[in-house]
Amino acid sequence: MNRDDLEDARIRAALQRDLGRLEAGLVDDPAAAVGTRVRARSRRRRAVVATTTVIGLFAVAATTATVIDDEPAKVETVSPTEEQQPTTPAPPDLTPGDRSSGQNPLLPLTAGIMYLEEPPLRPRWGPAMVWTGSEIVAWGGQASDGSERTFTDGAAYNVATRRWRPMAQAPLPGGESRPVGVMTGAGVVIAQGANAARWEPATNTWSELPDPPRPVVDLATDGTLAVSASANAVLDTRDGRWRELPEPPVHLERPTTAWTGSQLIVVGGPSTAFASAVALAVDPSEGMWRRLATPPDRLHAEALSADWDGERVVVVNYDMQAVAYDPRTDQWEQLPDTPARFFENAPTFASPGDGTGVAFHALAAVVRTAGGAWVPLPNALLPQGRVISLRDERARGVLLIWTIDGSDRNRPYALDPVDFVRSASAVQVGIARIDVAARTLVESRYGGDDDTVEVVAEPTPGVRCTITSGYGRPLDDRTLPVAEELDDGQGTRTEWRRDRAGTKWQAGVDATDTVTISCDDADVARELATSARFP
Repeated sequence: MNRDDLEDARIRAALQRDLGRLEAGLVDDPAAAVGTRVRARSRRRRAVVATTTVIGLFAVAATTATVIDDEPAKVETVSPTEEQQPTTPAPPDLTPGDRSSGQNPLLPLTAGIMYLEEPPLRPRWGPAMVWTGSEIVAWGGQASDGSERTFTDGAAYNVATRRWRPMAQAPLPGGESRPVGVMTGAGVVIAQGANAARWEPATNTWSELPDPPRPVVDLATDGTLAVSASANAVLDTRDGRWRELPEPPVHLERPTTAWTGSQLIVVGGPSTAFASAVALAVDPSEGMWRRLATPPDRLHAEALSADWDGERVVVVNYDMQAVAYDPRTDQWEQLPDTPARFFENAPTFASPGDGTGVAFHALAAVVRTAGGAWVPLPNALLPQGRVISLRDERARGVLLIWTIDGSDRNRPYALDPVDFVRSASAVQVGIARIDVAARTLVESRYGGDDDTVEVVAEPTPGVRCTITSGYGRPLDDRTLPVAEELDDGQGTRTEWRRDRAGTKWQAGVDATDTVTISCDDADVARELATSARFP
């Protein structure tokens, strides 16, 4: 029995022991699924474990989990008839929904982005962020110096005056739980673990609230009622009382939540690896849980992130799977995978509520356009952090992101994903950052048993290029006989192999990754290869 067979047998035995603890129907046959999928993932996981990346403390889930990908789907090849000739993919739809591009009366974004003034707070990750309608509130968080210190102070940013003001000291303790908050008709409600309080912006005063029945790590509101899946309770802000909900029909571990405006959607699953996700919903006014239609099987329950895009709940996981749920029809749709290189990393998905959104992965911030296309941008262009949507008609399409810059300073910024994509001059193709204007992308995709990320672009009118980054692809010495070193202009030289015409270039970036660039024009291909940057 070889090593892979031993691994199969070990995982199969562990899963079968867990089957007795799972509710019927959550997993069809996880033990059988292991045998067909473990080999494709195990090679990849051995390659990336040594380079595990952790980004955005407090912005991602703290649970480490193992997921095994589905085997590649079998595709039937059909010769096109005259009526079925292949069509050229259209460029991504960058329509900004129902707002006017570049016109934002609330926040004067330039090229889709605006960094706010530095707040009068010590550097921190993951503060609770709340939009009041006129101010951005940031409270609490964890020290960015690597210590376990947490903060119990905060500040509010007035978007009209562009100034921060300190918040009064809150009657809340620090703690390991990340703080969360919502704006209600009775003021800003902040919950920190097993404690909660209310802040009144007009008077800068706090009032204590009763302790929730369980620690709070998520919070949503309709303005009067605040609901928390983690606390399994509803807070009535009129009398400040918590009301426990009946136990949900399924206990979901590591859940993600999304507020639709009237109900809370919760997606998660059992702690057993490889289990598909399950979805629940609760209307706080009704106070009853109900089970929703089952998400697609490929959506494993580990490291999920979800948000409401104005029409549907979009969910992504760390395996680049993406699905959407329509509460009007109680139906799910399998979306294209987010084209980002696989890392042991929990994603963050956030939507400004206009049909667009951003999925933050380890290397790429993948923007979802109004037309449903994914555009992978280098993560350095859009630093990760705590994300909220303004959900304000005056600033529709804007996200607020709290992050830390290279000088260890608080660096919050506002982002219009669509406008930012229009001006972005580089894309992330797996392991490589390539100087291709994002607006020139024609298609992007992820998939295959070697975790290939591929984009098709027209960096110059009439010149089409395909850029591919994948695991375990050997250099093609036979068809790429010419070896050449290119200087990226920043002192880094990379050895490439190319064909004699110079239209195809390939580089072995490290022990696991290979990048290939193919263009209709040799000069354009060389320019793209020269522009390539690798972490």
